[in-house]
Amino acid sequence: MIKFAIVLVTGMVITSGSLFASESDTVPVVDYFRHALHLGVPNILLGQVSLKYEYRIGPRNGLVVGGSYGDWTSTKGYDFNLAYRRHRRETSTGGFWGFFIRYADYESEYKEKVDDVTTVYPFTMNSFSIGPYIGQSWVTTSGLSITARLGYGYPFADFAWSHGKPSDHPGMVEGIIRFFEGFDGELSIGFCF
Repeated sequence: MIKFAIVLVTGMVITSGSLFASESDTVPVVDYFRHALHLGVPNILLGQVSLKYEYRIGPRNGLVVGGSYGDWTSTKGYDFNLAYRRHRRETSTGGFWGFFIRYADYESEYKEKVDDVTTVYPFTMNSFSIGPYIGQSWVTTSGLSITARLGYGYPFADFAWSHGKPSDHPGMVEGIIRFFEGFDGELSIGFCF
């Protein structure tokens, strides 16, 4: 039985390797598109509109400008991004890395529950973040594109409780909110041209 399993797994590996090799030979290589316009998909589900535009200043270098606005349940605000993107290859499909600068301004609330009583503490935050990111784009020959990206930048933030502070570790709550403010990500669908 063990010999049969080894032969089966070896056959699957060899077959899949030859299939992927032949598939990659027939997939056309897409030269890079100079422009890309993307809409953030998860953002829509959260009640936020997020748009990004990339201009390729060369085969492997791009400048990205973007922004988002949201007004959902307990959070309202906007952000503005500017980024440099270095593509690994001179094609639109592939990995990339870069650096971003982001300004965000929003108001939200923290809910504290003590003895079955929930108290809401509103706060405002303005932040400026700068940091690195990595990502991947998948682009069809017709220009349809999906982009995934994740980065982290240190947030220089002005944080203020609007009406009182939570009684349970307000400094820790503020620190956690500030920490998560540094994340910058994207899962978007768009079109390259």
